[in-house]
Amino acid sequence: MHKPSGREMVWKVTNYGGMSEKERQQLLNEVKILREIKADYIVRCFDKFVDKENTSIYLVMEYCKGGDLAQLIQKCRQGDGRKYIEEEFIWKIFTQTVLALYECHRRKNKQVILHRDLKPSNIFLDEKMDAKLGDFGFAKTLGRAGSGEDYAQTNLGSPYYMSPEQCNG
Repeated sequence: MHKPSGREMVWKVTNYGGMSEKERQQLLNEVKILREIKADYIVRCFDKFVDKENTSIYLVMEYCKGGDLAQLIQKCRQGDGRKYIEEEFIWKIFTQTVLALYECHRRKNKQVILHRDLKPSNIFLDEKMDAKLGDFGFAKTLGRAGSGEDYAQTNLGSPYYMSPEQCNG
């Protein structure tokens, strides 16, 4: 609980002690992206703390009370009478996720961000059941929007969600 604002927050703890240099760079990249991006449908990172003694980094982040989309889908699948998710809710989550991606891809005068790990467990739900895109661990920053300065050339993330173009090289 953030005492001055009364807002509930969470922290994501990552121990970087046993990480390779490449993994550490990925972690630093995620922290940088999360700290700079501020959009309605992206999980907000408010602060970070580094505990050098225990080789841990703490990201103070927005609390998404509704869990994630994968949990909601699993909950609906369980039990005798499967519960269907309302079409209106599906369109709302789809629209909010597209708006989050639009914010990442079309940032005026800033580096473009490719999420590269879009899946239900990385779409969080706040107390109003609005979508919040999170987990930018595999994200890649490119040159400024429309500049053609850089290209994404690596394949990371969950293979179940890769586009056919990525699978075919």
